[in-house]
Amino acid sequence: MNAKVEIVEQYANSTLSPNMRSDDDADIRIVTDQDIVLQILNEVLANELAGALRYRRHAGSVEGLLANAMRQEFLARANQKQNHADILSERIRNLGGKPNLEPAALAYRSHAAYSVGTTLENMLAEDLIEERVAIDALLAMVEYLEGKDRISQAMLRSILAAEQQYAKEAKCIIDDLRRIAAKRRIEIPVWH
Repeated sequence: MNAKVEIVEQYANSTLSPNMRSDDDADIRIVTDQDIVLQILNEVLANELAGALRYRRHAGSVEGLLANAMRQEFLARANQKQNHADILSERIRNLGGKPNLEPAALAYRSHAAYSVGTTLENMLAEDLIEERVAIDALLAMVEYLEGKDRISQAMLRSILAAEQQYAKEAKCIIDDLRRIAAKRRIEIPVWH
C-alpha cells in the first residue's frame, strides 16, 4: 500500500463521525470499507460545496473590463461544483449514508480554505491553489477506492477530471492577466 492510501485510511479512521462509535468505550464499532467510503464521499461533498460558495462569491465581487466574462465563468464553475455536490449526495444516500450538509462543519470537513481575493488575479490564484489541493486529495481517494467501490471511484475520477481542467484554465487566465497588466502596467480591480 502506498503512502497516500495509508494517509487516506488513517485520516478516515481518525475523523469518523461520533455516530460511528458506541457510548460504551469497550464496544467500538468496527470500521468497514463502506464507512471509509462514506467518509471520503462526505469530504469531497464538503469540498464541492465550499467551492460552489467561493465561486459564487467571486461572481458577485468581480468588476472591471473582464467582469461580465469572468462572472459567467465563475457562475458556471459554481454550478458545476453544485452539480457534483448533488451527485455525491445521491451516491452517499445510495450507500445507506447521510450526506453531511451541516454548514457549521463545512470548513472543517473541506480540504480547501475559504479565502477571498482582492483582485481578479488573486481570486484565480487562490482558486488554482484550492483546485490543486482538491486534485491531490482526489488522487489519493481514487487510489484508495481501487477494488472497493468502482461506482464511487468512477464518480471521483469524473470530478477529478473537471478539477484538472479548471486548474489548467485558471492558470492560462492568470498568465493572460499578467501579460495584459505588464503591457498596460495596471491592476485589474474587483471590489467596489
